[in-house]
Amino acid sequence: MTFTKKFLNNKDVVLCNFLRSSSCGHLFECIEYYYLFKTEYIPALGRSLRPAIYLAYDNFTKDDFREIIENKYNFSPIEVDSMLEDTFIETINYFMGYKIHDFRNTTTTIVVEGYDLIQMTRFNMFTLANNLIALRCAVAEKDYAEIVFNKCNFKVFQDYRVYGEDLQEKKTKNHIKKIFFNKLKLHKTREYNTALMYVSTDCRELTPSYIKEVLSQYPSFKKIYVAVLDTSPYEHLTTDRIEFVVPPMKSFHSKFDTMIYLPVGRKFDCSSRLIPECIYLGKKIIYHDIDYKDLGLEVRKEDSKSIMDLQLNRDDTLFKEVAQQCIRK
Repeated sequence: MTFTKKFLNNKDVVLCNFLRSSSCGHLFECIEYYYLFKTEYIPALGRSLRPAIYLAYDNFTKDDFREIIENKYNFSPIEVDSMLEDTFIETINYFMGYKIHDFRNTTTTIVVEGYDLIQMTRFNMFTLANNLIALRCAVAEKDYAEIVFNKCNFKVFQDYRVYGEDLQEKKTKNHIKKIFFNKLKLHKTREYNTALMYVSTDCRELTPSYIKEVLSQYPSFKKIYVAVLDTSPYEHLTTDRIEFVVPPMKSFHSKFDTMIYLPVGRKFDCSSRLIPECIYLGKKIIYHDIDYKDLGLEVRKEDSKSIMDLQLNRDDTLFKEVAQQCIRK
């Protein structure tokens, strides 16, 4: 079966994130690039771009999306309404029911987590597009060889300092992931001497016994929040001082003044958002048990020393590429 995205008619670019069940950094990428595309005037077009967002998420509605946007960003009510109008959400089962996904009625399709295309290939799903861009967020060197597109201008945007320039004969472009700092809500910290441990990704592979051991090493914090996707394995560790929470947390950055950064099982964290966000907001970061070399983490830490160099704006490589593709249309 073929699914032609009719909601993309008259759109220039669509930001896609698939196969998720909760908010993540890739969702924030969709939000921030949507806003940049929507608001930056392009002289050669005589207008700004017309973007859309396409999500295949389980247990996620536009009301959930509105709450996330309004909690994290300083967008006007009209801007939020416009973003939601331009957003299409479907369940993963519905998304998986179509073997051919046809994006050819828009100029550029961006998959903000490039690994989604690898997974779709393994499920015998095909993507039709004019210009297709994948933002790389995993090593997966050999896996990218599985992706084959005919009559599609396909490029992988990746940080050359982390991944190098070559990728299985695919076209690549150097790209540093940035953040719309000047649109983030500046939640003032209300709880001092409090910490956050972020365990909300499968790739961290951290067991409850390990979390218990780590918690025992930080008795001086009056409160520690541990962000997890499922709290049930950790219920026995809950105390008045230790609270397990499921993201997204309302007024997230008001909850803690210190982040305890924990290891990643695969020993690779390509472009953490939390590190630069915490530095931008003046929080302390403790790097716990990072006794291995993680090039992605090292590059992110180095970039965060000049935090405003990570400010997303019209000089961004992806913005320029998409604008040129739409101009050449």
